[in-house]
Amino acid sequence: VTSKDVKYGLERGFLKTVNGPYVGIYMADVIGLKAYQDGKAKDISGLQTPDDHTLVIKLARPRAAIVAGMLSLPASAPVPQSYAAPFDKQQPSTYGQHQVATGPYMVKNDASGKLTGYKPASEIQLVRNPNWDASTDYKPAYLNSITIKEGVDPDVGARQIVAGSHMLSGDFQLTPASLQRVARTARNLLVLTPPTGRYRFIALNTRDKPFDNVNVRRAIVAAFDRTALRQAFGGPLVGDIPTHYIPPGQPGFAQAGGAKGPGFDFMSHPSGDMTLAMQYMKKAGYPSGKYTGGKTFTAVSDNATQQLNVTQVAAQQFAKLGFKVSIKGVTRDSMYTKFCDNPSAEPEICPSVGWLKDFADPETLLGPVFNGKNILTTGNSNWSLLNDPKANAQMDKGEVINSPTKRAQAWGQVDKTITSLAPGIPWLWDKQPILHSKDVNGVVNVANASWDLTSTSIK
Repeated sequence: VTSKDVKYGLERGFLKTVNGPYVGIYMADVIGLKAYQDGKAKDISGLQTPDDHTLVIKLARPRAAIVAGMLSLPASAPVPQSYAAPFDKQQPSTYGQHQVATGPYMVKNDASGKLTGYKPASEIQLVRNPNWDASTDYKPAYLNSITIKEGVDPDVGARQIVAGSHMLSGDFQLTPASLQRVARTARNLLVLTPPTGRYRFIALNTRDKPFDNVNVRRAIVAAFDRTALRQAFGGPLVGDIPTHYIPPGQPGFAQAGGAKGPGFDFMSHPSGDMTLAMQYMKKAGYPSGKYTGGKTFTAVSDNATQQLNVTQVAAQQFAKLGFKVSIKGVTRDSMYTKFCDNPSAEPEICPSVGWLKDFADPETLLGPVFNGKNILTTGNSNWSLLNDPKANAQMDKGEVINSPTKRAQAWGQVDKTITSLAPGIPWLWDKQPILHSKDVNGVVNVANASWDLTSTSIK
């Protein structure tokens, strides 16, 4: 592995056949990027490899803080160009079915390198990488193999983990029923992670009337019983109710107001305040204090159990102010790719969205989700389609502040501005209840609040 492999790993994220979901946000200021994207250059001139062990990144603006942090993400994984380029020329790239690994584990494959341990939406089999050298890596890698099963019903999965062996919960929410059952009968198998760095919110499409009116949005936030949303998701065990966006434990949290919040009245009543909500509706031009437009609004929801529960409770909350909501439940990938990530087909309400920090930097929590310049035709994560000049200017200024203290202060102010604009209803700062079988020594990675499989072992 050389620095050239890292360089190609970063460059391929900008190929139309690969479309890395965040490289454009965090690496937008790398010199030579536009020429590469336009097909006028074969590589990105601002990514340089003077020797096999050095990568130099030249930037048009001083954004070293965000670029350095971004290197912790998968886009910087080394990829050998001579091997991967033929796969990357296909639309979409098929490198995912032929990938190489440098860590202790790899996806099981045959002699030709074709993956045999990957069944889409079903199973991923990780086996030991014979080329891995333990003396060169900090990861202990106790396990001989790891099998990831996909598409498992959360209640079924929870029962299997508690009753079985060699198992951990994966990327799914334990249902309220599972949480209650496990807390009662197998509490020693339940682990509550530190705050994950994720916030969940119901995004309001700010391009659509009447959600283009900030006072309508503030009224909706004021009216919502957000404790009811949390209860539908699993209750107090699953997290805290937000007072702004940057979650606990993250840079900028204290500067944005901490647990108490910045003090906006419409965010100050977790159980809802209809009197205040109706005052905001009157400011928005609705004399009765309720919506009288007669329109039915569409909410495209994740159809997973808890997510759909939350959406159904949300529809009841909208109704308190006269908003009639029709729920369309679809699979999570469809919810994003066909609807909420697609501005041309985006519904008025995206009730199942949330954002987890890419790494511990406040820009990663707010820039991709609320900066108007990050509204993309595909793969969009600005689900509110918020494009506020003041907020945009604050974020653009905050991007080039590299002092950690000043950076946290700047993005704390951005958080206050975004919270004041009420682009959605923030209802949860996550903690993640996760499960392990009785014979598993599970280790939590505090950086992403999930199981660290390279440090976990079997008793």
